[in-house]
Amino acid sequence: KMCYKTQLCTESSKIACMMCAEEICMDFELTEQETHFRDTLRQWLQDNLPTGWGTNVFEPVDLQAKILFLKEWSRKLYHAGYAGLSWPQAYGGAGATLMEQVLFNAEVARVKAPTPPKELQR
Repeated sequence: KMCYKTQLCTESSKIACMMCAEEICMDFELTEQETHFRDTLRQWLQDNLPTGWGTNVFEPVDLQAKILFLKEWSRKLYHAGYAGLSWPQAYGGAGATLMEQVLFNAEVARVKAPTPPKELQR
């Protein structure tokens, strides 16, 4: 926990808040649901990215191969429920919370997973 004004981390958020005379602190711990979402996504990325992805070992050189790879990656994201995260479920999206969207972007960036251009997401 961290006081949003003093930026001091302490065992007790109330101690940090007393330092700035405020009793408003931010809790940066993930909820059980958020931890589950992150861990499930991490495993899915590990299972679905090609071996060597994110290193110099894997990089489609041929433009057609790259386009095919990105289209297939988009399909995998869709079938796993990771496409349209912010869209409501009623409209075919995942209905993810803002924090789940943040976790998705952080995990995708962490493993350097591809982000297909909008033109390929059809």
